[in-house]
Amino acid sequence: MLISELSVYDFLRQKIKLSDIEARQYAKKLSLAEEKLRSELETK
Repeated sequence: MLISELSVYDFLRQKIKLSDIEARQYAKKLSLAEEKLRSELETK
């Protein structure tokens, strides 16, 4: 994975000042989107 979920979580919490729950949700969504993109690129 290019971007670790934990580093995204830390960024969202510290730099953008999101709540713990919001940061966790966005980090998870980004991680899932990256996995989907990686999967699509591998099939081409």
